[in-house]
Parts: sequence; structure tokens; C-alpha cells
Amino acid sequence: MDAEQVAIVTRAMDRMLAQHEPHPALVLDRHWNLVRTNQTALRFFGSFVDLEARPKPRNLLDLMFDPAGMRPFVKEWEKVAVGLLQRVRRKRWARSWMRNSKNC
Repeated sequence: MDAEQVAIVTRAMDRMLAQHEPHPALVLDRHWNLVRTNQTALRFFGSFVDLEARPKPRNLLDLMFDPAGMRPFVKEWEKVAVGLLQRVRRKRWARSWMRNSKNC
């Protein structure tokens, strides 16, 4: 994309994030890194974890699985962890399948 297209997409993401207020909203890349958030998401995660102390890019999986992160605050942690890991595994499998199918 050229600079104008990137600016259009950025404005659209910012508008969607703002429209989600007062609910938390996140934009993640394919590696689960936080690309953008709305203010409510920052306040929400910041009420549990010192986000400024975490290296950038902040990774949602690191934040969730870290015992010093969100993990102690998640009710039924085991179920949440299984769900996250299943999702990561499915995405990894799909990317692998797509790479391999191009060679066929």
C-alpha cells in the first residue's frame, strides 16, 4: 500500500477503536502484538499490569500467559489458556497448510 492508503486504513482503525468506547478494543498483528488500542483497553489492562514496564511491541499472549501479567486475574485460567493455545495452533496450522499448498 502507498502512504495515502495506509493513512486511510489508519484513520478507519482509529475510528473503529473510538466507536468501541467505553468497551476495550484492540488491533493485533498476526503475531499477537498490540498494534493499536483504544483508551479503555489501556485503562483496563493498566489496572492489572504496568504496561509501561513491558517492552514494545507488547504481545497479548505474553501478557496473558505471564504469571506477572494478566494470568493471576483470569478466572478459570486453565480453560482460557486452552482456548488461546487452540486458536494459536489452528492459525499456525492454516499458515503452514497455505505455504505447503502453494508448492503443489
